[in-house]
Amino acid sequence: MKFDFDVDKGEDFLKTRVESMGLDRRTTQSFLKNKIRTIGGIVRRSEKELKAVLGKDRNQLPQIFDRIGAIAAQTNVEYHEYQPSPVSETKTPEPVQPHLSVEEDDDIIATLSEFFGYEKAAIEAHSRRKEVVQVRDVIIYLLRQYGDMSYPAIGRLLGGRDHTTVIHAFRKMEAKVAAHPEMEDGLSALIEKVSSIKLRKEKAEEEVKEILANVDLYHPQYKPQPHFKEIPERSQKVLELYREGLTYQNIGSVFGVSRERVRQLVLGTIQQIAVNESVTKGIVMDSGVLAEEESKKRQSAKDSKKPEKKLKEKRWSRYYAACRSCGTTAIPHVRNGLCENCSGQLSPERRDQIIQEHGNKCDSCGMSRGEAMRTYGRDLHILKLQRVLCRKCFLQTMGTKLGTRPRKQAAAK
Repeated sequence: MKFDFDVDKGEDFLKTRVESMGLDRRTTQSFLKNKIRTIGGIVRRSEKELKAVLGKDRNQLPQIFDRIGAIAAQTNVEYHEYQPSPVSETKTPEPVQPHLSVEEDDDIIATLSEFFGYEKAAIEAHSRRKEVVQVRDVIIYLLRQYGDMSYPAIGRLLGGRDHTTVIHAFRKMEAKVAAHPEMEDGLSALIEKVSSIKLRKEKAEEEVKEILANVDLYHPQYKPQPHFKEIPERSQKVLELYREGLTYQNIGSVFGVSRERVRQLVLGTIQQIAVNESVTKGIVMDSGVLAEEESKKRQSAKDSKKPEKKLKEKRWSRYYAACRSCGTTAIPHVRNGLCENCSGQLSPERRDQIIQEHGNKCDSCGMSRGEAMRTYGRDLHILKLQRVLCRKCFLQTMGTKLGTRPRKQAAAK
């Protein structure tokens, strides 16, 4: 193959991506898998190398070069027709290499290693020599900081190292540069070289977006067309059980599959139902909306199975119709069928109510509630007979020894 073209036009021509050549998907994937991303990568390979890359599709080589010729004609690049070599030949002549510098194939690790006076193999090797480790750390820092490369990608370039090793080396070098910024002064040439990787990466991302935007133009067969498909009986039963409100675990135990598989079957069945209805009715059905409707049906089925809540009985007590002692139902029940008054356990609200009814004072001596609090340090006492007494009158009525003995003496006796 020979090319007679203007340098600028040749640069654009050779940098044309293989995804935009209009080749079939299998051929495109074969090129990308073998790191052939542009027309320049194709024309720099020999016929033997290209046949090895294509494998079973080696017979499509003439069509590939016909496509290259059509693209060359569109860019005003003179292209000489591809001539396949005779079968009897045992050796395929190497194609004429165009003298163009394509930055995609530059070995960045070799370039950075040579700058520091080391070979690429020495940097990729698992050597722990201090000098080699320092150079390797600098290369990792440059590729990450200025090349915007991921840690796993840097690890693959450096002999298949683990990404955690690369992270450690980068952070160590980042701390050194932060402490001594002058370390980057002598690396301006390398920084510029590595920065070109980031620019190529951004350019490639833009090209990929453009290709994906026009993928229907080059590969209309990539866009799958919805078609009617019968839903298997098992999938229908799984969806029915899902609608009844059964859990994924219960459904999976019925069919002998995992919960995740049940979820996949339910989602796939709903999506296929949407496709079938779109084909039969001629209206595009959204599978997401259909999934929401199925979820609502499932929730309503689960709610219908819940037992109805019984209303609590509004009685004075659950087991007693009235107080066993006084027979009242107006005073709240405490325990054992006794009201607050009869049991002696009054609530704070009930205590305030009774004391206020007695004028907030002692029924015996007339001491006010506040004075009783200041004198004895406690509130007025309330007896079962609804008498309100201060502490002094309470002790006189109930017994002067009540509560006067220390606890230790009482426990000893």
